Amino acid sequence: FIGRWLLDVLDEQDEDGAFGDVSPRLIAEREGAPAWGDAGVTVPYHLWQVYGQRRLLERAYPGMRAWVEHIHRHNPDLIWRNADGNSYGDWLQIGAHTPREVVATAYFARSAGLLADTAALLGHDEDAARYQALARDVRDAFTEAFVQPDGTIASGSQTGYLMALAWDLIPASGRDQAFAHLCRDIEDRGNRLSTGFVGVPLLGPVLT
Repeated sequence: FIGRWLLDVLDEQDEDGAFGDVSPRLIAEREGAPAWGDAGVTVPYHLWQVYGQRRLLERAYPGMRAWVEHIHRHNPDLIWRNADGNSYGDWLQIGAHTPREVVATAYFARSAGLLADTAALLGHDEDAARYQALARDVRDAFTEAFVQPDGTIASGSQTGYLMALAWDLIPASGRDQAFAHLCRDIEDRGNRLSTGFVGVPLLGPVLT
């Protein structure tokens, strides 16, 4: 079912490489928001991980590449602020605020990294090297823009820490500090989460 739906996502990608927020698209809309539009990259990669659907990954690869190029073209400084659609941020987060550009830039790094892995898997060696470098550069930009020397990440939200830890967006030397901040925030809230759509699926795996 998800594989069939993914074909709708790919077919409705626009000429600039942007996916939408939803598929099928029922109305004209702006380009997909960070995390939502990134499903055009994350879903085919996940389906390959779970089911080994290489043929579907091959079918999705040009669209995955076009999406990452779309983001990069509109954000040459590697902080995703432009062409971000509705930019929901960490939608429905509870009593916390994760800046939208933090969510967006984290997903830029995530999608570029998954694209590099996909290129390597499919034997596109030049693309693999190119997108590995792009993912590394976006991670560096994320660190410079949002990570403080004491390990605090942006506004100090749980989701900010979760994305950075789950997706290796901070140097190894800062991981312990960031994790300590995450745990302290959870404990200060009475062992409760403050995450929205983006942070919730990362919370259990990162703590584990």
